[in-house]
Amino acid sequence: PYQVYPTNYLYLTTSTDGLNWSAPQLIVAKTASESAFLIGPGSGTYDSVHDNMVFTAYSYSGSASSQKTCLLWAGDDGVWHRSEPATTDVWSSEAAAVVLEDGTVRVFYRSGSSILCYTDYLWVDGEYVRDEKNTSVSTDAAKNAGNGCMLTAVMYTEKVNGKEMIFVATPTTSNSRSNGYISAFSVNADGTMELATSYDITPDSNEYYAYSCMSILTQGSKAGDVALFWEDEAAGIRYDVIDIDDVLAELKEVVQ
Repeated sequence: PYQVYPTNYLYLTTSTDGLNWSAPQLIVAKTASESAFLIGPGSGTYDSVHDNMVFTAYSYSGSASSQKTCLLWAGDDGVWHRSEPATTDVWSSEAAAVVLEDGTVRVFYRSGSSILCYTDYLWVDGEYVRDEKNTSVSTDAAKNAGNGCMLTAVMYTEKVNGKEMIFVATPTTSNSRSNGYISAFSVNADGTMELATSYDITPDSNEYYAYSCMSILTQGSKAGDVALFWEDEAAGIRYDVIDIDDVLAELKEVVQ
């Protein structure tokens, strides 16, 4: 099925030890009307409430405004499914998803807005359905606008002050991939969230910050700290481990 053609292909390969990998299996998810159907990018998210591995993806049909992000997951039938778009009246792409403890999948995405926005998906009758009450919800955090930039998001592994925490890392300068921040949101009982604090990844506001992938370390002396893999220049990537006390420093000062 692989040939030279002006489009893209999605495939899955699996491993049980991280060293040996299966042959690629083609994932058929693109529609005939789409020029391309692209993954995230970034890592997938495990929905432990509904036992699904969920990925973000987005469609592209020839223009920037045609981009629409969605969810992609494998059903019990072994077939890959995609959700309806996360946005209706604006374009969206290159997203990251987190799963709240009630099973809500919250998707943050690249867009033309200078404000970080998200859309929620609910599990209804065996599929992820866009929550019409929580579509294109604006947060209190800034992100770069214009053509935008891929972002990354994770749930923190512990509750802080009794609340779930979501970390989102993104450049924040409008129309520029620079000035990277981790925005730390606290999630209220009703699912709404507030910007609790933020961490400046690039103290020099003009410093380059673009694509990234974030995780929370779970083993060793650094367990609980934030691991960030990010572009610090147009052709360069770096890896940092950021002390969680530094990320939440201002929040802890407020609490004390």
